[in-house]
Amino acid sequence: MQKKIIALAIAGLASSAAFAQTNVTVYGKIDMSYEHSSGTGGSKTTGINSGGHDGSRLGFRGEEALGGGMKAIFGLEYGSLKADTNAGITGSRQSYVGLSGNFGTIIAGNIYATGANWAGKYDSLDAANSYSPLQYFNGNFGATINPYATQNSVGYTSPSMSGFTLRGVVGFAPMKLDTVAFNTNQERLYGVGVDYDMGPLSVGVVHHRVNHIGNTGPADQRENAVAATYDFGPLALTGTWQTMKSENAAGATNADFNIKSIGMTVPVTKNDLLRLMYARFDNKMAGAAANDDANSWGVVFEHSLSKRTIGYAGYNKMNNKGAATFKTPAGNGNGGVTNATVAPGGDSNGYGFGVIHNF
Repeated sequence: MQKKIIALAIAGLASSAAFAQTNVTVYGKIDMSYEHSSGTGGSKTTGINSGGHDGSRLGFRGEEALGGGMKAIFGLEYGSLKADTNAGITGSRQSYVGLSGNFGTIIAGNIYATGANWAGKYDSLDAANSYSPLQYFNGNFGATINPYATQNSVGYTSPSMSGFTLRGVVGFAPMKLDTVAFNTNQERLYGVGVDYDMGPLSVGVVHHRVNHIGNTGPADQRENAVAATYDFGPLALTGTWQTMKSENAAGATNADFNIKSIGMTVPVTKNDLLRLMYARFDNKMAGAAANDDANSWGVVFEHSLSKRTIGYAGYNKMNNKGAATFKTPAGNGNGGVTNATVAPGGDSNGYGFGVIHNF
């Protein structure tokens, strides 16, 4: 009997050791803010917004050592916290499983696109949902180089090699639900990116290609982006440039534009950070639409109340040209109030202040 008890105890310890090899981290953030926005000849809106700076989320990530330097990894991240309903945290930001080792990292599922790293890393406003014109312009016409995830995708990230990191993604119908059984023109996204990081200098290049948009024959989309940032110590300067051109199934161009931005981050004190950005949207479509451009600038001030809590205030100004109707992103966020509308060629602006708590 005593031997059986000892054997069971050893088995229990072995089982506990096996489970101990899987490390799971629970993390998240809550971002709530007061925001107001208005547009010339349009509307006004005021309310409590979720995700004015960072999208509120709840996540789980973990890893298990497999031996030989290889690990099994997984991640589940949920977001879209609503400020005006009792829906709670819903919607998948990421859900993946993969392997990592000396060869790099491979993951599959609902994953961040190749450009997600580019957009967040080189956005001087930290891709703030309600104040970054780069974030707003980037996704206004369905660009895929942005901080969002692509579904049904496989991604690869290489280890750093003399400062260079390679990234790639292949998405199987990543943008819309695909009816493969009835349509052989399945949508595909191909993305590749290169980052160079050495000391204060960082440079990033991204190319995305979407074939058969919406599962429609020759409907294609091409995107390119390049960015750089240099940290001088007292401040850091950032610049970005990107293009997108798409054609419908009939071969007609339905979107053609480029976006340029320049930004700055300035550490004011040990606990205070000032972020600034100016961005321009240039419409390259033929005819009168070529005049539908826009200029926008944004500013965000952050104050660290603790290691986990940040207070912030932000402002965005949008100036439309021609018949453009771009709205200030203020109020858009990840839920809550909706940003104000604006008349063609009019201006809009928005401001707000809030608190982010990370856990």
